[in-house]
Amino acid sequence: MTRIRLVIVDDHSLFRAGLTSLISEMPEFQITAEASDGQSAIEIIRKIKPDVVLLDVNMPGLSGVEVVKAIRNLPHADQPRILMLTISKSDHDLLERLLQGRMVIY
Repeated sequence: MTRIRLVIVDDHSLFRAGLTSLISEMPEFQITAEASDGQSAIEIIRKIKPDVVLLDVNMPGLSGVEVVKAIRNLPHADQPRILMLTISKSDHDLLERLLQGRMVIY
């Protein structure tokens, strides 16, 4: 069985640790790297070429939307699927971010 390679990107270390603990229990997934900020995430994604990125929307420095824009500038074959994460209580915040980034939701 081919495992899905993941990169987790979130500026909160406890949240990353929780996701890592949860996902590591699922044999179909392999966490290949973690990043605590957008710039590190972009470098890791370029190097590792994961299948999926779990990406926080709100981070200091480069936001999740800016990371998505950088990913979309990679060659098509190197672009991972992206799952955006947020703890925002407002759906409006997330929708506004998605629209600003002109992102496609699938």
